[in-house]
Amino acid sequence: MTSIVAYADILGEDLAGLGDEHRRMLDTIARSGTGLSDMVDTLLELAGLESGHLPLTVRRVDLAGIVARAVSDAAPAATHDGLWLTTDLPPHLDVDGDAARLRQVADILLSNAVRYSTPGGGVHVRLARGHAAAELHVTDTGIGVPDEDRERLFDRFYRAGNVRHQGVSGTGLGLSLARTIVDLHGGVIRVDARPAAGTTVHVRLPLHADVTTPYGPDAIPAGMRRGPVPDGPSGYPPALPAVGTSRGRLPGPPASLPEGAIAGPLTAALTALAETPDDAPGLDGQIEELVGLVADRVGATDCASVTRRRDDTWTTVAASSDLAVAVDRAQYDDGQGPCLQPLDDDTPVTVPRIAGTVAWPGFRRVATHLGLHCSVSVPLFAGSGTTIASLDLYGRDSEAMAPLIKGIWTIFDPGGLRPGDLALRVLDDGGEDLLSGLSAALAVRATIQLALQVIMHRTSSGAEQAYVSLRLHAATAGIGLRAAAEDVIAGAAP
Repeated sequence: MTSIVAYADILGEDLAGLGDEHRRMLDTIARSGTGLSDMVDTLLELAGLESGHLPLTVRRVDLAGIVARAVSDAAPAATHDGLWLTTDLPPHLDVDGDAARLRQVADILLSNAVRYSTPGGGVHVRLARGHAAAELHVTDTGIGVPDEDRERLFDRFYRAGNVRHQGVSGTGLGLSLARTIVDLHGGVIRVDARPAAGTTVHVRLPLHADVTTPYGPDAIPAGMRRGPVPDGPSGYPPALPAVGTSRGRLPGPPASLPEGAIAGPLTAALTALAETPDDAPGLDGQIEELVGLVADRVGATDCASVTRRRDDTWTTVAASSDLAVAVDRAQYDDGQGPCLQPLDDDTPVTVPRIAGTVAWPGFRRVATHLGLHCSVSVPLFAGSGTTIASLDLYGRDSEAMAPLIKGIWTIFDPGGLRPGDLALRVLDDGGEDLLSGLSAALAVRATIQLALQVIMHRTSSGAEQAYVSLRLHAATAGIGLRAAAEDVIAGAAP
C-alpha cells in the first residue's frame, strides 16, 4: 500500500502528459491506496491491542483536557458541514489510562457524530463524574441507526444499512477500535440510537484511584471499603432508591418474562432474593444456594462468588471454589476491582479480557496467574431495592462468556434490549436461566419500589416508614413483599 501511494504521488507531480481522464484515474488510485493503507493500519492496531503486543502506557491523565482538545480539532469540520458543536465539560476529571488511546476514542466518536449528521443539526459532548466512573456522552442529531443494525455496530467492517444506502464514507472499524480501547481500560461503551432520531454513544471509564476513594489507595487498610455504610432501624438502609431514579439508573423491566425464556432454579432463587427483607436471618443461606446454582448450571462460568459489606469491610460470603476467593481477596487488598464496583454503582461490571485491563492491577495479576480470562459482576438486591451484594462470575473462556456478558448488559441497560430480543440460543440453559432470573428480579424490584412510592404519597411518609409499612402488611397478611406490594398498588392494602 505504501508503494502504491508513493508512486501515485510521484506520477501526480508531473501531470503535463496526462489527460483529464488519466488524472482522475490517478487521483482515484492515490485516494483508494490511502484508504486501504489506513484500514490495514487500523486492523494492525486492533490485533496488537487485543494480543497485548501494543501495550498501553498508563498514567494519571486528565480526560476532560483530552476530550476538550478532541472537540477543538473537530470544530472546523463541524462548521464546514453546517453543524453546531456544544460541550458540557468539567475543568478536570482524572482517570488512569493511555492518553493517546483515549484521544483516539474521543476522535472516533466525534468523527462519526459529525459524519452522520446533516446540515443544520449538531453534536453535543458531555463529560461528568458518575459513581466511581467518568461518563462521556457524545450525542448527534444525525441519521440514527435502524433497530436491526444496533446489535452489530461494534463488529469489524459492519456498517448500518442506512449509512450504506446514503453513500456515507467509512470502513466500519472505528467503533470496533474504540470498544477495544475502552475494554482495555476496564470501561464500558454502548450506543443508544433509533432510525432518523440521532445517536448517543456512552463511555464509562474508572476514575483515578485518588478520585474513587476519599483517602487515596495507600491509606485504605486491606479489605476496608470506601467509607462507612449508614444503617437505619432493623438494618435496612435509610434511603431507598425511587422508581426510575435508582442509583444505578435501572429500568422498570417487564412484569413477566419474554416468550421462550427459560425459567429454572436460578430464576426462582433470584426472584426469592429480590423480595426477601434485607435483614432476614436466612439471607446468607439464599446467597450460598445461588452461588451453587450458578456454578452448577452456567457453563461459561468456571467459578463464582458473592461479595458483601460487613462491618465496613468487604467479605466473600459464598464461593464455589478457592479460585474465586483468591481473586476476590486481591480486589479487597487493593480497595478496588470489578467485584466492588457494583456495590457503589448498582450496575454490572464486565471484563471481557482480564489480561488487557489496566484499571485493577491486583485483580489482573491474580486472575491471570490462576488462568481466569474474563469476568462479570452483577449487583444483587433484597426487599428494600438497595444493592446488598455483588454476584461475581469468573471464566477461562472469553468467547463462551461473551454472550452472557452481552445478555446481562441488555437487561441492566435502560436503553438496551430485553432477553427475548436477543439470540440467546448460543447460551446453555443455565445461562438463559440466569438472564431470566435477573430480569424477573428487576421486575420484582420495580413492583416493590412502585408500592413504596404509593405508600409515601398516600401517607406523606418517608422511605423508611413506607418500607416498614409494607413489611408490616406482608407479615400481617402472611404473604411475601412482592404480593404485599401488588396489594398496595391495587389499593387493597392500607
